Amino acid sequence: CPEHTPPPNPEWERGGGGSGIAVQSEDKSAAHLLDRLRRSRQRLEQQRRRIARQRPLTSIGRLYGTLAHELRGPLAYISATAQYVHTKLGEDPTLGTLTAGIQMKVERLLRLVDALGTLASPTAGRRCAGTLQDTVNRVLALASDRCGQQKVRVVRSMPAAAVALFADHEQLGAMLSMLVTNALDAMPAGGILTLRVESHLRQVRVHVGDTGPGIPPGSRRKIFRPFFSTKSDASGLSLVVCKHWIECQGGRLRFASPVAPGRGGTNFTIVMPHAQTGSMRSRGADVQTTHPDR
Repeated sequence: CPEHTPPPNPEWERGGGGSGIAVQSEDKSAAHLLDRLRRSRQRLEQQRRRIARQRPLTSIGRLYGTLAHELRGPLAYISATAQYVHTKLGEDPTLGTLTAGIQMKVERLLRLVDALGTLASPTAGRRCAGTLQDTVNRVLALASDRCGQQKVRVVRSMPAAAVALFADHEQLGAMLSMLVTNALDAMPAGGILTLRVESHLRQVRVHVGDTGPGIPPGSRRKIFRPFFSTKSDASGLSLVVCKHWIECQGGRLRFASPVAPGRGGTNFTIVMPHAQTGSMRSRGADVQTTHPDR
């Protein structure tokens, strides 16, 4: 049998360069595919963990929703009755104090009921495009009287251009109010309340900071547990509700305490997906300081 001689290959004659290029291209494609698979797996794992965290609160939320529905009516009736009695007997200092105390306690219970309702339906509400600056300004306007009473100086830092956010801005304002209330609770004798808005390509961040003593080390792992609180007169639900609502909107709630080594203070950060157009992207920041004595 005569020896078979393969036909000449131009690529082989040039030193096999074409084959090497093909192998390198395949290696790069495989590496790119593996990287995409790895990132997809990480996203799936993050989603699984988020669902696992939300499942217990979802089950509890159904129970809370039923309780909130049953309690809201009787509490509103008690509050209205106490207010009526207070107008009739307000001249009596003892009875006036008692009826005012009833109203105060009922208002606290109503706030608790509202928190339970938010846990039951965290995605309820009207989502629309709005500016984050307007929401932050409304929250600070509601807190201005208390800031003045406590001699708390307010520092706000927000982009000069409008920051668009697709969300239920009424609920978002309620979540910010919870964080501002917690910050003011930490500064009964004065301090600095900071609200800073940051606009990035795919997300926006709202920082709520205080100069209080900070969260004790033993409590930092517990602050998002239902009914846990470092305050004796608190329900222990505000941070739970806030975190649960933000995560159901696709965002995150983070905190740092102390804000720097050797210092006190606490900073909570709300991270939300961005909804903006190119013309609304922030390009600057305005820093405003509000003094309580002005």
